Amino acid sequence: MYEEDKKRMNWVTTLLKFIVLLLIILLSVKLINIIFDKQKNTTRESKYNELLKSMDDYANDLFTIDNIPETSGKTKVIYLKELVDSKKVKKEDTCDLNSSYIKVVRLDTEYEIKTYLVCDNYENSINSYKKLKSDITIKPHTTTTVTHKTTTKKRVIKTTKKTSIKQYTLSFNTNGGELIKDIIINENGVLKNEPIPVRKGYKFIGWYYHGRQFNFSTRINQDYVFTARWVLE
Repeated sequence: MYEEDKKRMNWVTTLLKFIVLLLIILLSVKLINIIFDKQKNTTRESKYNELLKSMDDYANDLFTIDNIPETSGKTKVIYLKELVDSKKVKKEDTCDLNSSYIKVVRLDTEYEIKTYLVCDNYENSINSYKKLKSDITIKPHTTTTVTHKTTTKKRVIKTTKKTSIKQYTLSFNTNGGELIKDIIINENGVLKNEPIPVRKGYKFIGWYYHGRQFNFSTRINQDYVFTARWVLE
């Protein structure tokens, strides 16, 4: 009887050891996979960051004072597909060629260069701002004047109707947060719903212009570039 109980105990102990060993192996395999995936994602993200930086370097070389829009509020855009086709940057198969781009926006006293990249689960951007020279004349952003002509057999009557509406560009420097697209607003308009940026680990405290928090009940009569301010959560 004692021998049988001893054998049974040895068998149970052996089974438990086997189960513990199997669990250790499974956990080790899972841990190795996690580490491998993390390294793989890190390597992939590093490649995407390099591509974003090379796009931004090209944009800063291309968009000089002589190669930006002449009119305030106007933009120029070059998509990643064009850059890849012309071999300006290397191709990454997981990147969205038609959604990734570099863009320059002409403002009143400066111009903004945006570089935006979308690849798989990666999305990032670089914003930079450059001052315009003080002696550069900026053409106002206006709509086209429409001329209507009414003609009869006896005489020609010319009537001209002007519909000149100024528009201004609101740009948002998220200061490390997710990209926010520009907003075009008519002169004397008010931005009813200000965009709220997102940045992991930070709390958004407001949009600032020239060091002061901007009051969005202000009527818009110029171009603005707002900068987000954050505090650690």
